[in-house]
Amino acid sequence: MMLAVVLLTRLDAISTGPQEPSPTTSSDPVRQAIERHHCSTRGFGSGAIPSSALIRTAAGDLLLVSFDRGWKVYQDRQHAADLVAVCLDDLPPGVAERRP
Repeated sequence: MMLAVVLLTRLDAISTGPQEPSPTTSSDPVRQAIERHHCSTRGFGSGAIPSSALIRTAAGDLLLVSFDRGWKVYQDRQHAADLVAVCLDDLPPGVAERRP
């Protein structure tokens, strides 16, 4: 719980372009993934706890991963991946990552 609160307070420092999806960006794969998996680039209010995250790998792949992995990516400044958004959708049981 505390981990989610810390991330939510620090997400404002992440620069990912426009902060929330808009109808004019529906052809953008990142915005589509944000909408489909109920994600936010700014975090959620005090009542919502993210359970997954969108990351972009060094190879440019967009992946839906666990919140814990997304947090590790965010904390590791030398990591080859970037945290794009935190999400409310759960990953299916036994799935560590998937393409959104």
